Amino acid sequence: MTPILELKHISFDHTPQHPLLQDISFAVSRGTWLSILGPNGSGKTTLLKLISRILLPKEGNLYLYDKTFDSFSLKELAQHIAYVSQDFQPIFSLSVLEFVLLGRAPYLKGLSFESEKDMSIAIQSLKDTDTLKFKDRLLHTLSGGEKQRVLLAKALTQEPQILLLDEPSAHLDLKYQIEVFSLLKNLRQKKNLTIISVLHDIRLTKEFSEEILFLKNGLPVAQGKTQALLTEENLYQIFDVRISL
Repeated sequence: MTPILELKHISFDHTPQHPLLQDISFAVSRGTWLSILGPNGSGKTTLLKLISRILLPKEGNLYLYDKTFDSFSLKELAQHIAYVSQDFQPIFSLSVLEFVLLGRAPYLKGLSFESEKDMSIAIQSLKDTDTLKFKDRLLHTLSGGEKQRVLLAKALTQEPQILLLDEPSAHLDLKYQIEVFSLLKNLRQKKNLTIISVLHDIRLTKEFSEEILFLKNGLPVAQGKTQALLTEENLYQIFDVRISL
């Protein structure tokens, strides 16, 4: 069965003397939740930005449905892959609905406006993330947990097959962490989403992820089922600290 996403021998650097990622190869099956774990500076966020096409690899190729990323325009890729950053800060004062509608940009032609279909998809995404009640609020007035769900709503409005999440639990208290991850679990099952997340929280990784990719010093260490890989010895090898599971 062809994987939905595959990376072959991906390398990336800002300078040849300081490579961030070296020879990364892995594949992800449709509907899988893969979490990327590793110490700070191991290249986790950079890897997500390569998959989202924010960055371009120095070497290697990325494949979507067995076709190279170069086969797709940026708009076409955005119809399949949505990226939710951990450090998003709104520049303009937009209402929640206006912001979520930006997720339809990959489907608009020229200077055309959103159609009734676009509005319907945005409203459904707000319902799916339990944020419809915020639709007239300004984005910057929301709490951290509320804003995180709205960011997910915008990503879902792109109707992606692959959802990229960079530390979706960052800056959230325990209540909102559980809410956001439970929401992601339900959306994954409902929409058969493939989720690739960068995480630090071992507890959330164990509870929600199906597979793990370990990175260390820009190198892939291991990929496999969470239950098999998430061991105290593996965590010690990756993080150089004993973590009790």
